[in-house]
Amino acid sequence: MRLHRRTGHSPTGRPDKQARKAIEWLRVYLSDGDKPAKDIENFVTDHPEFGFSFRTLNRAKVRYGIVSYRPGNGGTSGPWIWTLQNQAGVIETRQRLQEREEAKFDAEIAKLENRDKGRQERWAQKEHERMEELISNYETGQTGAKYISSGHLIWELEQYLSKHGSDKRLEEILVRMNAKKQAEDEERKRKQAEKRELDDLFA
Repeated sequence: MRLHRRTGHSPTGRPDKQARKAIEWLRVYLSDGDKPAKDIENFVTDHPEFGFSFRTLNRAKVRYGIVSYRPGNGGTSGPWIWTLQNQAGVIETRQRLQEREEAKFDAEIAKLENRDKGRQERWAQKEHERMEELISNYETGQTGAKYISSGHLIWELEQYLSKHGSDKRLEEILVRMNAKKQAEDEERKRKQAEKRELDDLFA
């Protein structure tokens, strides 16, 4: 008996024995979840004792209401999947799952961004407090572990401003520090020159 090219039925509209057997098997095979068409084809090909071919199975599934879909990119890419669900249900389910996953992903990204932003703000605050402490130690002439030289403070100010951008108050302090250091260097050079003159005089 010749089967209908698309439905897997005889010209009378009834599934032949082979098609009915294929439908019954496919119903059981898909009862525990969707399966890739390629896996079904390989399974049927490896078991000729079933008494039907994948071609017969593919035709018979239309009559039974089994549909196929592609999971990627809104149903336009990826391997073909066979399912017992109706096609509208498959698409709707996939859309809900995709929307849920996208929303979950966006929430995780926002959470990470907020956490990173909070960490950066706390780190910047600690850096600023440290900078203020160094300035205070220098201005009050702290000694020991808290001592800081003018050259070291200038370097710290330059590093801070390069990382955190403009800060009018710290920039003004840096200008004063550089001017003071330049004056100190010039004074030191003058004293060194005077010492050399005295050494030469009494040599």
